[in-house]
Amino acid sequence: MKEHEFEDLGNLSMLELFRVEAENQTALLASTLLEIEKAPATAGQLELLMRAAHSLKGAARIVNLNVIARLAHAVHQLGATRAPQPAA
Repeated sequence: MKEHEFEDLGNLSMLELFRVEAENQTALLASTLLEIEKAPATAGQLELLMRAAHSLKGAARIVNLNVIARLAHAVHQLGATRAPQPAA
């Protein structure tokens, strides 16, 4: 869905708002994963993946789409395990 398709998001149902958010976050996830497929992931890319997954998880929980929330949580956790740890 393109941004200009909905001029007033206030008229959308929660499920429709979720759909808009899910499309945006999954597009971000997909493009970042395709970049990572070509070269090792940077810390910035991993953070981007984690943020997108976290946003998707929260949005899914709001509309009680628990399967999507669990999948997004798994993606978020995967990014967290791969993120470089700060030096102690």
